[in-house]
Amino acid sequence: MENNSPPPPLRPYIAKKPEDKWRHRGVTYCRVFGKWECENCKKKWDSGYTWVAIKKYEQNLDASHFKNKKDRMYQKCEPCEAKNPNKHEAKLIYYKPLDRNVKLVRGTGHRRKLCGKCNKGVICDLKKRRW
Repeated sequence: MENNSPPPPLRPYIAKKPEDKWRHRGVTYCRVFGKWECENCKKKWDSGYTWVAIKKYEQNLDASHFKNKKDRMYQKCEPCEAKNPNKHEAKLIYYKPLDRNVKLVRGTGHRRKLCGKCNKGVICDLKKRRW
C-alpha cells in the first residue's frame, strides 16, 4: 500500500535569543529540548542544549529522521564515555521547541565534554560575566 498521507505542516523556527541559532560547515542549527538514549547501556536523559538542523526542524520531522551527523549535534553518555572514550554517540529519541516559560529542574548541568557543539569549540552555556 502506498502512503498518501500529506507531509507534516512546516513550522518556522523563531529564535528567542540570538545564541539559539548556530552555523557550522554550511548547516544552521537551532537549539531545542531533546531526549537522548545511549545505545550501549540504554541510559536516558533530557537536554536543553540539543542542536538540530533548522532545515529538518522546519520540515516538522520526528527524531527518527535525524540520523545523519549533519542533522544534529551529538551527545555522549557519561558512564559509557568514561569506560570507552570516543567510541559511541547517543541517539536522539525525541525533541520539541525550547520553552523558556517552563520551570527548569536543575540537574548536574551541561556537560561540555559530552556535547558535540562544545567539542567543536563553541561553548553552549557560556555566560557573559561582569566582574
